[in-house]
Amino acid sequence: MANGTVYSGKWGKVEIGASAVNEVTSWTFTETSDVTQYGAFGKSGYKDAVGGNVAGNGSFDAKVDFDVIMYDVLTVGDEVTLKLHLSESTGPIAADEGFTLTVIITDITWTADGDTGDPVSYTCTFVTSGGSWSSGTIS
Repeated sequence: MANGTVYSGKWGKVEIGASAVNEVTSWTFTETSDVTQYGAFGKSGYKDAVGGNVAGNGSFDAKVDFDVIMYDVLTVGDEVTLKLHLSESTGPIAADEGFTLTVIITDITWTADGDTGDPVSYTCTFVTSGGSWSSGTIS
């Protein structure tokens, strides 16, 4: 089997609108579909399934950058355009690939640890809202 070109996580990026979120360490996005299974007469005891509505959810983790305080930008309940980049054009793959989503911010968890002195961080959780989302080249 031939080796392909794979994305390195180090080239990822998160944007809210046209503004990059600084110090992001990871992001996730899960696409889901409601699925209903049903049995019917004459199916020999096997169930069929039909896909229904689709939705998505995810999160991103970041360290707090005190030059751009994210609690001035992120507000729970806000609907925003979120861009999740798999790769940006400055990386080894000359394309800016990922997902463009309309989301509602559902949770923001802030973490400070005086015991270890780890950098202050936060996790932002979201769900998709309305319409569809796109994947592929991000502009």
